[in-house]
Amino acid sequence: MKKEDLMFYLAYIILFILAGVWLLLWAVDVLTGIADVIMVWILSAGVMMLVFGNIKTRRKPKGDSTLVLGGLITTIVMLLLLALAHNMLEVWVMVGLAVIMVGITGLAYFLMRIRGTIED
Repeated sequence: MKKEDLMFYLAYIILFILAGVWLLLWAVDVLTGIADVIMVWILSAGVMMLVFGNIKTRRKPKGDSTLVLGGLITTIVMLLLLALAHNMLEVWVMVGLAVIMVGITGLAYFLMRIRGTIED
């Protein structure tokens, strides 16, 4: 089995396990509602997209930048929705967090691309 195929199946298995974990936390009253479970699960999917988009494989996958960008957008939107749903943060704090996430993802993407290409 190729590494790309392994990552594909691993991602779906992890998403399935995380759905069970978040439902279990809702059942024991750690999360307050089913909407929180769904938002946290989608947030987990966004983070996984960021991680799997930054993993290097021998063959260059065609959609790695799509995974990184989609994961970034999903993560930011879900973080903002969770904070907004619980009145945890003010609007400008959420905007600041979104800018930080864009910067961290851009840095990770830059480091992923630049490694091995700099000549002395």
